Amino acid sequence: MARKELLEKAGDYNLETCEIVSYRLAENNKPRTVDIRLITGSIELTENIFESCMIGKLQVYDSQDIRTVLPITGFDKLNLKFETPGMQGVNFTESTGKQFHIYKIEQVNQDPGNQRSQGYDIYFTSKEYYYNFLTKVSRAYTGPVEYAIEDILRNKRYLNSTRSLTYEPTRTNAKYVIPSLRPFDAIKFLSTQSVSQKYNNAGYVFYETPAGYFFRSLESMYAMNGTVGRPHKFDYFYQISNAGIDVQKEMHSVIKYHLGKPVNTLENMDRGMYANKLTVHDAFNKTVKTHAFDYYKTFGDYFHADNEQGNRTYTKQLLPYVPFDDTNKDVSQFAESKTMVVTETSKVHNDYEFTPAKDTLPIRTSQRQSLFNNILSLQVHGNSLLGAGDMISFELPLMRPVGDGEKQQSSPLISGRYLITSIKHTISADTGKYQMSLKCSKDSVKGGYLHETTPYQSNKETPQAYDIYKEDERMLGNITVNPVDYT
Repeated sequence: MARKELLEKAGDYNLETCEIVSYRLAENNKPRTVDIRLITGSIELTENIFESCMIGKLQVYDSQDIRTVLPITGFDKLNLKFETPGMQGVNFTESTGKQFHIYKIEQVNQDPGNQRSQGYDIYFTSKEYYYNFLTKVSRAYTGPVEYAIEDILRNKRYLNSTRSLTYEPTRTNAKYVIPSLRPFDAIKFLSTQSVSQKYNNAGYVFYETPAGYFFRSLESMYAMNGTVGRPHKFDYFYQISNAGIDVQKEMHSVIKYHLGKPVNTLENMDRGMYANKLTVHDAFNKTVKTHAFDYYKTFGDYFHADNEQGNRTYTKQLLPYVPFDDTNKDVSQFAESKTMVVTETSKVHNDYEFTPAKDTLPIRTSQRQSLFNNILSLQVHGNSLLGAGDMISFELPLMRPVGDGEKQQSSPLISGRYLITSIKHTISADTGKYQMSLKCSKDSVKGGYLHETTPYQSNKETPQAYDIYKEDERMLGNITVNPVDYT
């Protein structure tokens, strides 16, 4: 396939390298390498902000039994390089100092039409995932958490990674003892203890994209430098027909979309998104304190997916402000919705103090649950510039008829800015196209709901309580029982 320098049509791609590198050496002492581009039916590569490593899959049609002759053992590497023409793409080849590792083969099936051919799936991942299962972290870390994260990533005793690390500085100054955890589990624990240096939030994520590893808070994805909303990286829109549009417009057009869980109030209540209560027992000071989290009161303290001309917003919550039933309270005032209890001990490590749970757990509980609302799935044309953790904009028209001369309006709730939580890159040899499946989420709404201080009250039935024994007596009093003659 000739390399394309410019994008000619949506879905174009350059697959420059796709080859298996054996653990065995050839006669020239170089690894035995097999180019599998011509036998590869599809390539999938997934990146996710809640996963520590990328995972991929190749579907191959093998008529030379490479699986056995090479052989593929689970200790082989994969050189993979592809891109959208004219854009930076995925480059995991020996020349870059990074390669994927093949760890599994599944679904080996003989071709019914050719008994000497077979199809199977090859799974691959990053080198660091191997190290994660070979080593354990057992040591103490002091000071900012990002120092510990970088040590676990770089240290030859742990993940032994040379990949780039982009981190968000923390204001955490603590001493943590890691008790024999796998490296990624240790990083996950430290992420829960992290408080941003410039944002009033808590809880970080650690993930990998083709650009490297990232250690950052969710809010840093929504905003820049703690002061202004982060510009979205790409615009998408949905229209009924894509016929007749040029390649640039087609790249911005969504092939199909699906919106999951736009509303799930009971789940949000149960998981503490709107309100929660934390009880903290301090064994050193012999105190018990409670801390209540209120979604409405704190919403404007943080950046969200949607903003007000780059500033924090106080009006774009995921639900309207309205008192619930006859309680004269909104749902964010019911702190008992989710209760949590932790034990802390002050003065354990002299000058180093654990991050107080009150500064991390309540807001992290709410922010994480927010991401499980308005889950937008987009099928789009391949765009190798995008990565997990990027912001995009999506415009969806109101699903209603439009009269002659009437302008189509966008949905004020569904449209807006979304955070990409995961991307699955898919290259198909059958269709000759590169497409991406985006999983996106937003923790706010574009237009904002109208608030209501006086809720609608329906008529209530008169409360009644019935004694079933008395009800039985009443029923029996109206029944005539004829005696039974047994003679």
